[in-house]
Amino acid sequence: MPRSTSAASDRGTPLGRPRDPSLDVAILDAARSLLIEQGYQGMSLQGVARRAGVHMPAIYRRWRTKADMVISVVFPDEAEPLELPGNLRGDVRMFVDSALREFVDPATRAAAPGLMSEALSDPEIRDRLEGRLVPFAQGLRQVIDQAVARGEVKRRDIKRFQLLVPVLVGSVIQLEVRTNTPIDDKLVDDLTDFLLGGMGCATKAQR
Repeated sequence: MPRSTSAASDRGTPLGRPRDPSLDVAILDAARSLLIEQGYQGMSLQGVARRAGVHMPAIYRRWRTKADMVISVVFPDEAEPLELPGNLRGDVRMFVDSALREFVDPATRAAAPGLMSEALSDPEIRDRLEGRLVPFAQGLRQVIDQAVARGEVKRRDIKRFQLLVPVLVGSVIQLEVRTNTPIDDKLVDDLTDFLLGGMGCATKAQR
């Protein structure tokens, strides 16, 4: 799930003059730098506007709230597809590695606690965050379907494998947001084996 700050959210954009994409990039870059410097609670839309050299209407034409903007910074719409090796352990390992590296990003670490708090009180923010998980969840479901077709997973076990997404995301948040665990191949391997072991798969031999 590699990131890019090349696009902003289209939510709430009024009809009229087309937006300037370069301005979107400047605003998101300013928001990202302030998020890292000041944390989620410390940054403000006014501060972003000053850093980007724009007026507040330019901000509100693009984002409804600070949380809305921060989601565009740390969980952009665009993501590069993963190159999967084509076996269950290898494919799941790619998703584990991608998730860990997304949350190790300093902006994501700074944003995650505040966004989770905002999601509890703002249904629209919760829906946007959940929407960012949809492609990730769909990709993992496709991995499982392909593993079933190869005979690596029994069809009766598909429901159990649906737990991979919430368990993986929860594990990554604990490791990278709460404890800042350094990422290396051993961590990726260990988390992959832990997840698949919980699904009843013995996969270490596939390394």
